[in-house]
Amino acid sequence: MSGTAYVAGGPAPGIRTPLAKVNLTFSIRGRLVTQISADADGNYAVKLASGEYEVQPMSAMCPRVIRITVPLTLTATADIVCPIP
Repeated sequence: MSGTAYVAGGPAPGIRTPLAKVNLTFSIRGRLVTQISADADGNYAVKLASGEYEVQPMSAMCPRVIRITVPLTLTATADIVCPIP
């Protein structure tokens, strides 16, 4: 699985801003599966089994858990978008 971590909203509604070098934790039902870091542009790549994951960007810009689904396909893309009010 690969994608980009973003924040969206706040003072710039509709604009996505990459979360540069953010640490991302991937968990299933509260059990940590892995932790990785995005690059300077917010891009990430991780090997995960198919299933439902909770992703926590470790950033004050995104204090919430984002839910993603990893499909059965060999490759998948999922952007992690943290909406902020």
